[in-house]
Amino acid sequence: MRVLHDVALAEDQRRWGDGVLATALRHPDPVVRARAALATGRLQDSTSVAALSPLLRDPVVTVRREAAFALGQVGHRAAREALERGLRDADPGTVDLCVEALGKLGDRAATPALVARLASPSPRLRGDAAVALWRLADPAALDALVARVGDRDPEVRWRVVYALEKQSDAARVGDAVLPALQDPVPLVRAHAARTLGRAKVRAAVPALVAALKDPDGPVVVNALRAIALLADSTDTRALIPVALVLSHRDPAVRVTAATTLAERRLWGGASPGD
Repeated sequence: MRVLHDVALAEDQRRWGDGVLATALRHPDPVVRARAALATGRLQDSTSVAALSPLLRDPVVTVRREAAFALGQVGHRAAREALERGLRDADPGTVDLCVEALGKLGDRAATPALVARLASPSPRLRGDAAVALWRLADPAALDALVARVGDRDPEVRWRVVYALEKQSDAARVGDAVLPALQDPVPLVRAHAARTLGRAKVRAAVPALVAALKDPDGPVVVNALRAIALLADSTDTRALIPVALVLSHRDPAVRVTAATTLAERRLWGGASPGD
């Protein structure tokens, strides 16, 4: 089909302003509309938002999905209201893509709509909302994220813990995330260790030292990295435990332990005998 060739050429040559893609977005064939939406998103031209947004109401679900994905790729705040309306779509896949796109816009005005999706009956939607809130890093989402740390679905739990790493209230984050170091799922424990470090929860050092004995290698790696972020020259509690994992069976753990020990600011010249 000639029009698909024209769409591909416009995409390849990064041409939005000549109208080829805008016209294709209104083509009677949904295959063309979907392909044009995909191409338009890849150009990441903010002036394309007005042409893409109406496709969120397209009668064909494939077109709506491509439009939502494209608006996320463009990443312009002008798409927020259209994407929020898309959250009411009957198709779960379109809703998920609208949630993802809202996170990519960087507009914290979308926080309330995303927080509401943390209570969705769909685990996938709850998890996607958590990741979108991670992108926005809005303190207004803190209470809702804390309330979801114990979500019954582990795929949601690790994403919520992940989202909390960008929250600035270290005390609240620590209170919420420290118990997750004991989660039965290794991925949740690994993200808990990561978040405690990145959120600068200094009170977590003893728990992170204890996590160096975790049976899962990635958990130990993240605990080591968190210790490197949190310990300082006045805090040598982690020195010997970190040194001991230099003999760990996992080479990634051994390398991370060596790197952690090489951070001079951690130990302030202390030796294992101190």
